[in-house]
Amino acid sequence: MKKVLWLIVLFLLLVTFSDHPLIKPYKTKMTDMFSQSAENAGQVHGEQTLRNVRSRFKELSGSMGKGQMAELDRITVDAQTLLAFDLQYCVEKQFHALLFGDSLKQVCQIIETNKNGLMR
Repeated sequence: MKKVLWLIVLFLLLVTFSDHPLIKPYKTKMTDMFSQSAENAGQVHGEQTLRNVRSRFKELSGSMGKGQMAELDRITVDAQTLLAFDLQYCVEKQFHALLFGDSLKQVCQIIETNKNGLMR
């Protein structure tokens, strides 16, 4: 563990004090790569986002009926089904027999907040 810590400190010192023209392009590439991977690590993706959407839908169960909850369970089978629902009923504003009005607004809002994680 000590070796890893020293390696990280050495790397940070090298990156901080290396503005030599020969090293600078490599330093820029490396810092861009690390910042991109750190950004991706902090984001929620795929199945984890779908689980988050399901749990948010469960929180709505107090204000919805059994048929509406069954429909929400049906559309959260996978990310593609959920995104298709979003396109059809949230973006294109088509009529949905079970979800309409305030409940549809809440569902669309939940999907919208998690849309980036669903698309990856």
